[in-house]
Amino acid sequence: MGALLALASAVGIAAPAEAHAVLVSVDPADGARLETAPASVVLRFDEPVRVPDDGVIALDARGDRVDSGPVALDGVDVELPLDELDAGVYMISYRVVSADGHVVTGSSRFGVGRDADPVATASTDPPGPVDVAADVARGLGYLGAVLLVGVGAVVATLWRGERGSRPVRAALRVGWMVLLVSALTAVPLAAAEAAGAGWSGLVDPDALAFELGGGAAFLAAVRVAALIMLAPAAWGRGRIPPITAAPALAVLVSIAAVGHAAAGDDTLIAVPVTVLHLAAMAVWLGGVTVLVTAVLRRRADGAAGPDAATEPAADAVPAATLRRWSRVAFLSVAVLVLTGEYLGWRQLQPLPSLWSTGWGLTLLVKVGLVAAALLVAAVAQRAVLGAGPVRRPRLRAAVAIEAGALAAVLAVSTVLTAEPPARTVYGPAVALEAPLRGDVLEIRVDGTRRGVQTFRVGARDPSGSVVPLDGVEATLTSEAVPALALPLEAGAGGVFTGTASVPVAGDWTIRLVADLAGGAAVSTSTAYTVW
Repeated sequence: MGALLALASAVGIAAPAEAHAVLVSVDPADGARLETAPASVVLRFDEPVRVPDDGVIALDARGDRVDSGPVALDGVDVELPLDELDAGVYMISYRVVSADGHVVTGSSRFGVGRDADPVATASTDPPGPVDVAADVARGLGYLGAVLLVGVGAVVATLWRGERGSRPVRAALRVGWMVLLVSALTAVPLAAAEAAGAGWSGLVDPDALAFELGGGAAFLAAVRVAALIMLAPAAWGRGRIPPITAAPALAVLVSIAAVGHAAAGDDTLIAVPVTVLHLAAMAVWLGGVTVLVTAVLRRRADGAAGPDAATEPAADAVPAATLRRWSRVAFLSVAVLVLTGEYLGWRQLQPLPSLWSTGWGLTLLVKVGLVAAALLVAAVAQRAVLGAGPVRRPRLRAAVAIEAGALAAVLAVSTVLTAEPPARTVYGPAVALEAPLRGDVLEIRVDGTRRGVQTFRVGARDPSGSVVPLDGVEATLTSEAVPALALPLEAGAGGVFTGTASVPVAGDWTIRLVADLAGGAAVSTSTAYTVW
């Protein structure tokens, strides 16, 4: 149990929740100058989003609201109607909730009869106490699944004689309580995150009403109902009845269906696979917990058990007992690996995102910890499983190391739920070149993720010296959408900079016309990939 409780502190330093949905375009475009006032603004995301009250607003230069009604949702599009606008510069601010429950914030600016500098922001708020509390609550769900479902499943099928032991009672009850706390705090914490109002959002009626209409509230209710049915198994007196399969499965589904598995195109496959993944982890770590806190301890204390008449000295454990557990652990690991491969593949697209994103690197840490736990388990099995009984001290040391590695795996799994999946953030900066009459036009794209991108364009001769340019015109083209204008402005060092909102992934071409000193204009182009 002590190794498992280390999860509580590890969750506290989990990565903050980040935005998973991406704004791919806004109409009017960021920085656009319009001669006719638009009737509405349309924001397009890469996945459906939910919009809390006042989640999308329009402001004039004085900070007064100029939107005329509630937003309209149409798939991935969010439309905000506007008042009749006068000439001026206007700001669009948005705060929406992505499919996996994380909050996306940002802003855009346009002008009516006026120039408007682009703002091109899309980010998350700095993590605050509410975000940390929400991460802890999610981690409690994993901890509770291990202690209630995992421990309960193992003692119901493998070590039935331990159902009434004190350590098992404690594990089941702690698991039940932390699962209840996680369920009861899910809605108010999600409401506070969506509202961005700090602790006051926990009791904000509008924020709570918004969150109660989402899937997370339904899943929290499912978990509470399942825990009510599991209460006799956790809190009963005497010989505790075994964990019932249906409510235990409902607990796992209520955890798996919130987060990354709920976002994307294949959720009908991802959610069941995530349930299997969570169940395998719960059984493996739950079995190690029972082995350390109950099986070995009872035998060491000389306590009587159902097999006491046939057991050897209190300092020894029959090898057959460990072989039964070894088979269960092997099956759990097999399911864990197979489901993990699918879940990893689903979030790791393309492959370089494995070593170039926070999510990918965290996954590598998790895989390393699982491999370490397997290595320890394999070495311990060869060392302690012989024909006769196994002495407790040797086994207890080996299992304690395995438990520590698995507790770390559980903590890293919590971090993964807070990190944005690799597929939603991958888009490395690229350096491109295009020929320019014997010289080279250098183009740097700071971020190739679909959405807002920043471009820097300059020219150099073969010796590396800067080639002065009087101006550069640029256009972005793709087979998927009409051409996009890329306005560029001269900056320091002969570099021209500009931003554009690239709406779709795929192959794009940058077409440029460079005005050289002396009046010559040269057309050139280069291509790059948008993710």
